[in-house]
Amino acid sequence: MNSVKVLKKTVDLTYTHARGENRTAVEGAVALDAGNKIAVSNVLGTDEWKVRYAYTHGALQRTVIEPCYDVKANAWDFALTRKFERGHAVKATFRPRSQALDLEWTGDIPFNTTIKPSRFNAVFMSPDA
Repeated sequence: MNSVKVLKKTVDLTYTHARGENRTAVEGAVALDAGNKIAVSNVLGTDEWKVRYAYTHGALQRTVIEPCYDVKANAWDFALTRKFERGHAVKATFRPRSQALDLEWTGDIPFNTTIKPSRFNAVFMSPDA
């Protein structure tokens, strides 16, 4: 990761290259202040662009709201994360295009055991379907 100063803000630049897929992705992110961050990513040579905004709420910054716009799909995703003490977190992601809600819980439990992230997917259907 590299950083550059633009208008007195630090812009973090990251790139990844997957050799097997011959793809290179680039992301630029800037923290506007302690609670607001904007990131733009692109897979080079494609029209795969994503724009993400993250708002961290509260004095302890334990709640994060993240809308994400996928330019190629012309679709929004919305994520809400709530962090708890001792590293526990619950994340809900809603994808209106597919009407899917993903729930993910992460955290450690006592006795030095770790629970791996799990996912729950609920598909919402209209009453007349």
